[in-house]
Amino acid sequence: MHHFKEFTRKDIPKLISWIPDARALLIWSGAGYVWPIDTTQLEQTLSKANNSDSTYLLLKFLSGKSVIGYIELRKLNNEESAARIGRVIIDPALRGQGLGNKIINMVKGYAINNFDLKTLSLGVFSFNQRAISAYQNNGFIVTGTKNEAKDFEDEKWDLVLMNCQL
Repeated sequence: MHHFKEFTRKDIPKLISWIPDARALLIWSGAGYVWPIDTTQLEQTLSKANNSDSTYLLLKFLSGKSVIGYIELRKLNNEESAARIGRVIIDPALRGQGLGNKIINMVKGYAINNFDLKTLSLGVFSFNQRAISAYQNNGFIVTGTKNEAKDFEDEKWDLVLMNCQL
């Protein structure tokens, strides 16, 4: 049975193990962290999340008792009934099994049931077609593109902006 629990400090090593290099880190986090990712950086994020005053919710995605993914609901805004999905990752050993679709579908339900949200938004790099397809399969539509939103080495990456009405 798949479910969410709050991400905790003890989950940090597993998450770090899923991010093998600077490119993977940028794809996952945008400009949120610097390579090499470490416990200190994630603890700083965790210290600002998962409490009643926070606009960030860090969730681990489980199958039974095994952590198989991670997702954030960011910029939670109860007045606008909206949040932004960020930093979605599935255990690399389990990719290609439909878990990306599952985590997105489940976070939509979580957002409705726990926060009565009406809108979710996100950004995903344009070359990440598997993620874009998973979002589209779960009701997200493309609302725009930020051209050359990020630089990595000699590449310029476009960011696809997406939105879903719940």
